[in-house]
Amino acid sequence: MTKKQFMQQLTEVLREKYKETGWKIESDVFLKNNDTDKYGIMFHPPEDSITPTIYIDDFYKDFISKKSTLSEIAEQIQMLIESIKGQTSKYEKIAIDFDSCKSKIVYRLISFSKNERMLQSCPYLPFLDFAITFHVMCNYSSKGLETMRITNELLKKWQVGVRELFALAQENTPIHFPPQIEPLHNVLAKYLGQEENTVNDDENHFPILMVSNIQGINGATVILYKNLVKELVDPYKKNFYLIPSSIHEFLLMPETEETSLNDISEMVKQINEEHVRDEEILSDHAYLYNWKENKFYF
Repeated sequence: MTKKQFMQQLTEVLREKYKETGWKIESDVFLKNNDTDKYGIMFHPPEDSITPTIYIDDFYKDFISKKSTLSEIAEQIQMLIESIKGQTSKYEKIAIDFDSCKSKIVYRLISFSKNERMLQSCPYLPFLDFAITFHVMCNYSSKGLETMRITNELLKKWQVGVRELFALAQENTPIHFPPQIEPLHNVLAKYLGQEENTVNDDENHFPILMVSNIQGINGATVILYKNLVKELVDPYKKNFYLIPSSIHEFLLMPETEETSLNDISEMVKQINEEHVRDEEILSDHAYLYNWKENKFYF
């Protein structure tokens, strides 16, 4: 059974479960980062204008691997919808007029070549071989981040330009998503449950840094923050490689005679193919920051 067929059958089962409630159940394919398609089922309650959407990709994996039956998955989704009932009222208060959204506009860094379909419908600015897109913060909690992508249609209603969006996002994003810079060996130590190691930080030794934000969500965007990379690199008076780990972080390491941009790019490509989810890939190659010129190259 294909994923689309699974979604259609699951939708019919859920419609049967909700037929006495007045809820309208629909399914669709949604375009996400890197032009990846996510399959979702939308629940339209009769009394609310807010429509919860449940993505079924992981449920499909459980079905194919025979971990759960179609009926069991429908029950899980029904329980999930019940758990978010009553929470939709907070979204009714979200206004999408420009003045209400100005302080909530943030940007993200995504691949240009991997998002050509999505970029047709939203404003963006080019940066290297990336695209800077713009979003409105709706809600952030321990359960995750909820944002609304700014579309060409919305921008037209606001009657503002892309450069104005960028100026607002340049101010807002570091406030909503403060940068977090950590030596990679400390990050790995935490992951392995070990104590952090102290490494001398001097002109002869520079630990590989993981550059992200404190939420760890779309953290690669922090390289757009004013002077962030420059201030990290200037004391060492050398060029640095920016290695995209995913949309969530960059690694920053010094250029040496033993390393080349091509070699690191090959490593990035291999890691992406073997370990990074398609929708979380930022780039298939590394970048070079020239500290004298304060410029990025690829």
